[in-house]
Amino acid sequence: MQPLVVLDPDAVVAVARSYPCTAEASARNLRRGWVTIELTLHPMAEFVAHGYPVERVRLSVSGGGDAYAMPLGCLNRTWEHRYPARTADPRIGPGRGELCLQYAQDPESLRWLPSDGLSGLIAIVHRHLIYEESHRRTKRWPVEDAPHGNPRLGTVHPVTTPQMQKAMTTWAR
Repeated sequence: MQPLVVLDPDAVVAVARSYPCTAEASARNLRRGWVTIELTLHPMAEFVAHGYPVERVRLSVSGGGDAYAMPLGCLNRTWEHRYPARTADPRIGPGRGELCLQYAQDPESLRWLPSDGLSGLIAIVHRHLIYEESHRRTKRWPVEDAPHGNPRLGTVHPVTTPQMQKAMTTWAR
């Protein structure tokens, strides 16, 4: 796999600022090849009127394309698609429970890849946080979940809706 970019923290912050959010200049290399940035993501206009919150998230990305997103300052909220807190991981700092943005066995067409760029990853994180807030309010995930499972073990979450089937075709690489 080709590196995402040469992960110069200042360059990563500049890319993040091209997305409509605030990117903290605290980007840093945690370990060779990893950069972490803290983002403030404001809800889109149609959600502001409904009281959706401003979200803070720490995003850690490796040059090889691994990515982790951890919400900040919201430990007392419920989460539908967030891993439980765990012991510290030296790649990304204290284990606060990253968001489950995708599954490694998902079809490529439904996963973020480094070639999609950092702005694409930020958009996925932003969308996921809006979905989480929607779920808190309605107790229903607002879209079909991506198919999770391991085809080799025969445990595949099937794609059931025409919309997801179309997305898999539209975004096929």
